[in-house]
Amino acid sequence: MKLVSLPQLNAIVKAYLDQDKIANPVFSASKESLTGLVNKIFAEVFLDGDYEEGLGFMDGFKVEVGNTIEEWFINFVSPEDYDETGANDRAPARPNYQKATYSERLGRKKFKTTVDMGTIQKAFSDRASYDRLIMSITKRLYDSLTLYLNDCKRHLIGTVCAKLESVATDTAFAKGKAYKAGDRVQGGVILEDMTTSQNTYNNLAAAVTAGKAVALDLVTSIAVPANTETGEAFIKSVKTYAEKFSKPAQGYSYNGNIAGKAPKYILLIKDGVMPSVEVDTIAGAFHAEELAFPAEVHRVKDFGDSDCFALLIDERAMKLHNAYRAVRESPNGDGDFMNYILHDDEIAYFSPNCMMHAWKAI
Repeated sequence: MKLVSLPQLNAIVKAYLDQDKIANPVFSASKESLTGLVNKIFAEVFLDGDYEEGLGFMDGFKVEVGNTIEEWFINFVSPEDYDETGANDRAPARPNYQKATYSERLGRKKFKTTVDMGTIQKAFSDRASYDRLIMSITKRLYDSLTLYLNDCKRHLIGTVCAKLESVATDTAFAKGKAYKAGDRVQGGVILEDMTTSQNTYNNLAAAVTAGKAVALDLVTSIAVPANTETGEAFIKSVKTYAEKFSKPAQGYSYNGNIAGKAPKYILLIKDGVMPSVEVDTIAGAFHAEELAFPAEVHRVKDFGDSDCFALLIDERAMKLHNAYRAVRESPNGDGDFMNYILHDDEIAYFSPNCMMHAWKAI
């Protein structure tokens, strides 16, 4: 028996693992030396995967008919002094509404694939393997749809973040300008109609004090967590807004309405943030449970093109509703193949009446 050292063994294995014999896209058939028969391919392997990204909470209800989602919101009734004379008993006190918003179908997309007959069977040595290929070709239609919808959801998150950020760049409030209830101004929303003569307020803050407008608090600029200090600051900020959202509040929705507490809040965090929070902040905390986020956390690959890295949102406020989906088969007799076409149409929905808050990098 020949003794071998570890370095010698390493050299033998290195020479044995010929790269040209591993996952080589070029194949040349070889023959067995005694019989001259072709050495057989003994297995056809297809490794599939899971293409979901954990954004199932954004799946809205199926739209069976119609084209548009219309959202309305009734504002609240102000208390008044009691009048024992009942002089205004017959006068109407009609509800006040927020401006209605509309989410429409985005337009149909299609995914198409082809199964050729009488050709690809030649590449398989048994029927079961061939059947798996056929099923995989058609399954890829739905996998492709899943990837597409994942991207739609992530870009919808980015679109919502962009809407929240746009509040800071709206046209500034101007004294002497006429406004309608629901008009947007930089940093806020007008609550009551004002004529040019009624608008005597020097700035938005004065109009807010007078009850004519509401200031919006929708975005926080903060350092992306990278160490204990920045991680703690981010967690503290999230907890601050989660506490505010646990009760009816105003100024934390895009419309500026008085929003009620949500059934559940979702904290969306861009990939790359949580590892630092978990290792640098939570893992080293004496009372780690005190640092836990007060919301269901979902890690997201990206927020489309948005520079925001986190979004705390009412789970109802952002949905992708399927408006149409169907798979059609189209045989081609001349070419002896079958086309499969998957049609899809979506409605991207966002509620401006729910509380939410975004964090962006300084």
